[in-house]
Amino acid sequence: MSSFKRYQEPFLLKNLRIILGEKQRITKGHLISKALIHQEGGVCYEINPLLYYFLKENQFQPLKVQRQVKPMSLFF
Repeated sequence: MSSFKRYQEPFLLKNLRIILGEKQRITKGHLISKALIHQEGGVCYEINPLLYYFLKENQFQPLKVQRQVKPMSLFF
């Protein structure tokens, strides 16, 4: 099993809170509570910062990068 698969498996993507319109600030405490304590999945903008904090606390030097997904063009 690949390292990514082992990382991804416990954090299945769940969008129910988004569909219900529930909003939460993305803080370290919220992420730990949601994913690790309550064992809820998340979306990429929740799981990626959690991995960032984990790496930082384990002496790695992760970088925060912001990206935006744009709709595909009809013209390739």
